[in-house]
Amino acid sequence: MQKTFIRDRETWQAYFILSFYGFLLNILGPLTPYLRDELQISYTTAGFHFSAFAIGMLLSGLFGERVQSRWGYTRTIWFSAFGMTLGSLVFLAGQVVALTIFGAFLMGILGTGILSAVNAGLSLKYKEQSAVAMTEMNVVASFMGMSSPLLVGLLAPTVLTWRAAVAVALLGLGLLAAIFLRTDSLVTKVESKPQGNAKAHLPLQYWLYWSIVFLSVAVEFCIIFWGSDFLAVAGGLARETAVLSLTLFLGAMLVGRVFGSRILRRFAAPLVLRAAIGLTAFGFLLFWTALTPWLAILGLFVTGLGIANLYPTTISLAIGSVPDVLSAQASARLVLASGAAILSLPLILGGLADWVGMRLAFLVVPVLLALVMGLGVAASNNRETHKFSQQEI
Repeated sequence: MQKTFIRDRETWQAYFILSFYGFLLNILGPLTPYLRDELQISYTTAGFHFSAFAIGMLLSGLFGERVQSRWGYTRTIWFSAFGMTLGSLVFLAGQVVALTIFGAFLMGILGTGILSAVNAGLSLKYKEQSAVAMTEMNVVASFMGMSSPLLVGLLAPTVLTWRAAVAVALLGLGLLAAIFLRTDSLVTKVESKPQGNAKAHLPLQYWLYWSIVFLSVAVEFCIIFWGSDFLAVAGGLARETAVLSLTLFLGAMLVGRVFGSRILRRFAAPLVLRAAIGLTAFGFLLFWTALTPWLAILGLFVTGLGIANLYPTTISLAIGSVPDVLSAQASARLVLASGAAILSLPLILGGLADWVGMRLAFLVVPVLLALVMGLGVAASNNRETHKFSQQEI
C-alpha cells in the first residue's frame, strides 16, 4: 500500500526558506543590466558577480557538514538565511563594484548552507519518500525563482529601483522568521562521526550520483546562461524575444517539477531519472535542429520539462545512498558539485562559442547528457548503498 506523504510545519519551513535562497540566486541575472549602467562596468566585470557567488558555493560545500554537525539542520538553515541577508545588504549598499562583488560572495558562502541543510534534513526526515519532498521543495523554489526577474522588471523603472526587488525578499524572510523561527528542529540529532574505531567514506554509488548532479546542473545553467543567445544567433529571433523565451524554459521546469512530485509517488526514483534524461535529450534535439524559431522554442520548453526532475531526483538518490551518519557530509559535497558546475561549464561553452560559434558550441550539452545516462546506469547497478569503507585510525 502506498504510504501517504505528510507535510508538517518543519517541511513547509524548509520549502519556503529554500525559496528565499532561490529567489536571490536567480535575481543576479535580471538586475545585472541595471547594475552595469549604474556602476559603468563591462560585461566581463559584471560576470564576476556570478563567479563570486559560485566560489562562495564551492567553499560552503567544503565545510558545510561541520556547521550542520555542530548546530543541527534547523539552526544551520536560519544562520545561512541571515548570512545571505547580510550579503544582500552589502550588495545593496555597494556603490563600487568591489563591494557588490564581495556582497555576492557573502551571499554564496553564507547562504548556500540553506541548500545543503534542507537537502540533508528532508532526506533524513522522509527516507524513501525523500524524492517527493525534494521535488515539491524545488517546485516552490522554481516558482520564486521565476518571480525574481518579473519583480526586477516591474520595480527597476520606478523610483524604487531594482534594489526594491531585493528588499522584498529580505522582508519576506522577516515574515518567515516570525512564522517559523520557533519551529522544532528538522531532525532531532545530526551525527557527525560513525560508531566504532573507523572512518566512514562516501560510497562509490554516491559519487556516481554526485557526478550526475554536476553534469545536470551544468546542462541547466548552460541553457539558462546561453539559451537566449542561441535563439537569437542560431534561431533568428529578435534579442528581446529570445530573452523572453527563456522564461518558457523556467516555466517548463516549474511544470515538470509539479508533475514530477506526483510521478515519484507511483514510480521508483531511478526510473524517473532515466525518463527525465530521455525527455531532456529529445527536447534538446528539437531545440538544436529546429528549422524555425518557434520549433526551437518548443524544443526549449520540452528540454525544461525533462531537466526539471534531474536535480531533485538525483539529490534524493545521492543522499539516500549513504548511511545517516554521512548525510550532512553528502549534502555539503553536493553543493560543491552545483557550485563547480555553475562556475565552469557555462564559461567553457561561452569560450567554445567564441571559437566555433554558438550552434556548434551547444553540442557540449548532448555530450553531457550522454555522460549522465551512462552514470545513471552505472549508479543503478552499483550495490554499495549504505555500506562504507573502514580504515583503522
